[in-house]
Amino acid sequence: MAERLCTGLDRDASIETIELGELTSAIHTWFEPTVVAAKETVLAADVLVVVSPVYKASFSGLLKSFFDHFVHDQLAAVPTVPVMVGASDGHQLAVEQQLKPVLVEIGASRPTRGIYVVESELAALKATIEA
Repeated sequence: MAERLCTGLDRDASIETIELGELTSAIHTWFEPTVVAAKETVLAADVLVVVSPVYKASFSGLLKSFFDHFVHDQLAAVPTVPVMVGASDGHQLAVEQQLKPVLVEIGASRPTRGIYVVESELAALKATIEA
């Protein structure tokens, strides 16, 4: 997905993935080196793609805990594309009503609507993005 969203950027651009599940034991510790490194990666991004499953009609608590490490406007208008994956269309507004306000609070720029993908359609994600 990141490759498609970054089409037209510098060909030498790299795509880095932060798997928050790997930070679970450290995410609630301020200034923990692995969390600081993940935050620095986000702050250095030219384009940020934030992906979360829908949990209880919102984004994951782990993602919220990571966002708690950012202060107001710290993303300094980094273009950000929010993506959420859910079990049904019933939660498609979560990307705009739950994830968007937090991203805006920490300073993300929203050049496009968020993307919501139903879990059963993940196999066809490339076609969904290109549409």
